[in-house]
Amino acid sequence: MNKRLLILLCALMCVCTEAMAERRIKLGARAGLLSRSLTLDDKALNFTDAHGTAVQSYEKLNVESRYGFNAALVFRARVWQSKNEVEGASLYVECDAEYAQNNIVIDARRESDDTDFISSKITLRTVDVPVLLCMRASVVRLCAGPVLHAFRMYDVQSGDVNVNGANPICGYTLGIGFDFGKVTLDGRYCGEFTKGSWDVSKSQTSAHLTGAMSSWCINLGVAF
Repeated sequence: MNKRLLILLCALMCVCTEAMAERRIKLGARAGLLSRSLTLDDKALNFTDAHGTAVQSYEKLNVESRYGFNAALVFRARVWQSKNEVEGASLYVECDAEYAQNNIVIDARRESDDTDFISSKITLRTVDVPVLLCMRASVVRLCAGPVLHAFRMYDVQSGDVNVNGANPICGYTLGIGFDFGKVTLDGRYCGEFTKGSWDVSKSQTSAHLTGAMSSWCINLGVAF
């Protein structure tokens, strides 16, 4: 059994080595600036107790998503290439392992008493796996495909409330890239097929928010 496994591993290594030698497979990394946006359905935080009884309402709700960063490991496999290898088109399948982080600030105040307010700063950390189909012609590359949200964590840095999100499992990514030798420049937009939901807790009370989250990023990368 061990001998067969060793033979299989050697065969896979030979195939991958041959593919990389023919430039069918490329590995790389990219990193850059991330901007997220949140569009909430609710304009207020309505807190209820464990029995569902309304306790307190903060009508002036403001949620600000600040700039952050992202970084990714990139695996790209060429599945088709035109006969003109210099300026011709190529088709790739790309799979990334992407980590992103940014801060979200929540500020809510009561309409009747502006001095009664709550405020929290939350760090959102995510791990996403985009699986993209990329068409390249000359130095320009267009890509699109689904993105799996493998991990999301809301970490409260300071403030009065905690947040826990039930985000969509899958979204989509659209992007354009430019390849200059081993250096790449990418701009991407990531959206959601469905809305997300967030539970906001304060002491023994909780509130519920729904809405859409999207993000833009611009990255510099290098191919190995």
